[in-house]
Amino acid sequence: MPEKDSVIRVETTEIKELGANVRLLEYGGIEGFIQLSQVSTRRVRSVQKFLKIGRREMMEVLRVDDEKMYIDLSKKSLMPDSVEEANKRWKKSKKVHEIMFEIAMKLKMPME
Repeated sequence: MPEKDSVIRVETTEIKELGANVRLLEYGGIEGFIQLSQVSTRRVRSVQKFLKIGRREMMEVLRVDDEKMYIDLSKKSLMPDSVEEANKRWKKSKKVHEIMFEIAMKLKMPME
């Protein structure tokens, strides 16, 4: 589970009237929710103008309820520095996973 105030990479999976469901890419695809009021600092009449299904972006964790597995997120409270840092972390993590996958495939020996 992510920690409160951490910046994480998510993918929007479903858009609703009051916000959107997202998948937390760094945490095994667990679900989170971003409320309409947390989408932008500007007035939001339609979530579809700010979020698109399938779009991957950074969001900040506002609240985590471990018991209910419920995570609230925010896009409007992000600071540019924290987004840049999180993007760097994401790219490094992705590269490590790619390298580990390649090594695993090379070490995999056919069963005879």
